This record gives sequence, structure tokens and C-alpha cells, in this order.
Amino acid sequence: AKTKRLVDTAKTAKANAKLIASSAMHAASASSSSSSSLSSSSSSSSSGAAMDWSKAVEEEAEGEDADEEAMHSVLLIGPNGTQATRRLNNEVGSSMQKFIASQQYGHNANLDAGVAWGTSTVQNPVAPSATWVEMVDRNGDSVGYRAYNGSDSNALERAIRNRDYHNGVWDVRASEAGQVVISVRPGAAAHRAANPLRRDDSDTASD
Repeated sequence: AKTKRLVDTAKTAKANAKLIASSAMHAASASSSSSSSLSSSSSSSSSGAAMDWSKAVEEEAEGEDADEEAMHSVLLIGPNGTQATRRLNNEVGSSMQKFIASQQYGHNANLDAGVAWGTSTVQNPVAPSATWVEMVDRNGDSVGYRAYNGSDSNALERAIRNRDYHNGVWDVRASEAGQVVISVRPGAAAHRAANPLRRDDSDTASD
């Protein structure tokens, strides 16, 4: 019964992703006929990010059978991520703590010391550069602020969403029959943890 609620949350997330995709497509269609080129560009970029996310969810759903033995991907991110995380903790958290505390638990995350941890641009997407803009306010004072390119900002959002979905640290799957499989990608966690420690920001890798 517990895992069935977890699976229901996973199914709800997929349904919501389809609704987001539908809304994004509608927004993109509406923006294409807009007379404002700036508004159109911003709307279509945001819509593209939403459609990319929902497409990934739908691709993941392919091949999942309707029977209770099927393993459903439980997304800990996205529209229902907070709810899924809370439900996962409530339903299997105590069992996980007991397992970790037992002698059965052991890790095999032997990270390669030869890898330049923290350099992956997949795990650490490069943020867009800011442009400093100065202007004079109504009082005649000179003020400044940082401005960012909208397309670059939306590209960063898409990169983070795709990273967390396809290359996230955690991968959780559950079935209505009561099985929960939790996998971890140590390399992803290592790249994210090491990135802020690197002093040379230009030292990045392409994968």
C-alpha cells in the first residue's frame, strides 16, 4: 500500500508534465503571432524549456507496463518533486536508516583520483555572463544593475533540468507490488561537490 501511493505520485508527475507540455505548446503558438519580438523570444524560450522537460518524462514512461510489477520512475525534481521526496522519506526512510546502520551496508564508490572532479559542464552547467548596466534614476543619481541575456538564462534552465533528469545523483524506481530500487551516481555527486572548490573557473570539461 505504501509503494502504491509512491507510484501514484510518480504517475501524477507524468500527467502534470504532459499538461505542462500542452500549455507550453499553446504559449509557443501564441507567442509566434505576437507583434512584440522581445516578448515572443522570451516566451518561446521558456516554452521550449518546459517542452524539453515533459518530453524527457514521456520518454521515460515508454515501456512501463500497466501491471503492478512495472517499475515506475519516481521524480524527485520537477512539479511534484517535493511531494515525491517527502512521500519517499515517509514510506521507506526508516527502512533505509536501518539498512545503512546494519552490517549489510557497504559502498563501492571508488572514485578515480585521475579524474578532474568538478570540471564536468554537464553536472555544473556554465552560468551566463552578466552585463553591467548603468542608468540615472528619477532623482538624478547614477545606479547600476546586472543584466542577463534571456536566451542564455533559459538555456541554463534547460541544462539544469536535463542534468537532474538524465544524469541526476539519485535514481528512484518503485512498483505497486512493493519494490523500491534506489540507485546513486557517485560521480555526479563528486563533480557537483568539487566544482565550488576549483579556483580556476576556466578549467572546465565538455562532458
